[in-house]
Parts: sequence; structure tokens; C-alpha cells
Amino acid sequence: NMNNPYIYESRATTEFLWEEAIILLPDIYAQTDYSKHTAEELASNFSRQVFLLDYFSIYTSKANTFSENDRDMVHNLMEDFDGNKFVTFFDNAVGEIRNAYPKIKKLSVIGFCFGGRLAYIAGGNGLVSSVFSFYGSGANTENYVDGKTPVEYLVSKKKNSDLSVNSFFGLN
Repeated sequence: NMNNPYIYESRATTEFLWEEAIILLPDIYAQTDYSKHTAEELASNFSRQVFLLDYFSIYTSKANTFSENDRDMVHNLMEDFDGNKFVTFFDNAVGEIRNAYPKIKKLSVIGFCFGGRLAYIAGGNGLVSSVFSFYGSGANTENYVDGKTPVEYLVSKKKNSDLSVNSFFGLN
């Protein structure tokens, strides 16, 4: 087990010591009970280790649970978010996960909303074999990471790979 508050591990983690794990990038409200429940459901349904990453800890230096009352603050964090800092954060988190669980050789990344935008960037990591972005808002934001949009960044990193990318959007 890891001691980093910005990485929430599903309780079932030790049951599923497979070569493939799931990293969950939640919506902007971070480590809410709902996102932790989602991590537990994914672990149970896919029999995989699941790690929920709190990407806003880059700015707050702690694990975060936000609510609707924090909406303005969280939107400011999102607006000022630095995609390049996320690359470093994600690579470091993957390193910490691999140190704790050296059997892991492949990762699937599942992201929701703002986490869905970041999922495209996370897909640039060498261990990520699949990306699932659910309503990944801002996937084509100019100059977001390394002078590219999140999607362009992903393509630049994984152009000739077997990466699987699944994007889910809805209209209302």
C-alpha cells in the first residue's frame, strides 16, 4: 500500500494483483465519496486494481474533496491548470504505483469531465494501453500541454502504438 493521500486505492486492490490496473481521473470535485465508490465498483466489476488520482493536489498539496459550495474555487483551479505539470504529476504517480506494485505492466485510464480531458494527456505515458474519456471537456484546448491540445499531445506521444482511445459524449 502507498502512503500518498492524492492516490486513493480501491479496497480490493490486494485481491487483484494483475499486470493491468486502472487509473481513475475524477471530475473536478476530486476524491468525493461518489468517485471513491466509482473506483470500488470498477475494481469489483473488472477485477482490477484501481487508483483514483487527485490531480488538484498539484496545487493544494493535499487530498481534496470538494462540493458544490467550492464550485468557484474549483473552477479557478481548473482554469489555471497547467497540463505540463499534470504530465509530471501523472508520471510520478505511475512510478509510485509501480514501486508499490511492480507486477503492473499496463494501465487503463478512465477520466470523467475535466478528468476526461486529462485522460488524453495521461495516455501519453508509456504504460498506458487504453484511454476512456467520458465527456472529456476541453480535449481540443489550444496550447494546453507541450504547445498542443490534449488530443494532439496524445497523438504526438503514441502515434504508432497500439493505444486504444474511447471517447464518450452526450448531447442534451
